[in-house]
Amino acid sequence: MKNPSRIDFEDDIIDLTYNMITNTNKITESAKKIFPTLSKCIGKNNLFSKQLFLLINQYIIIDNQSGNTLFSNFLYQKTVKIIHNNK
Repeated sequence: MKNPSRIDFEDDIIDLTYNMITNTNKITESAKKIFPTLSKCIGKNNLFSKQLFLLINQYIIIDNQSGNTLFSNFLYQKTVKIIHNNK
């Protein structure tokens, strides 16, 4: 999933990752590897799908429950950058 524009099944990967995180209540190593590529899914579809939103929300919830803020801080920095670039 390094380049979602080359595949037609990124939605399935998003669903699978969401279910993995939800069912295990932790962020697995494979989920950590997929996380940086999620922004490319937004670019490919020119939208933020409901399932992608739910997945990112799970990253934040589980990350905060474990006492970490790795994903929250990363998302905050990305959001600030997007807002700044759209001014």
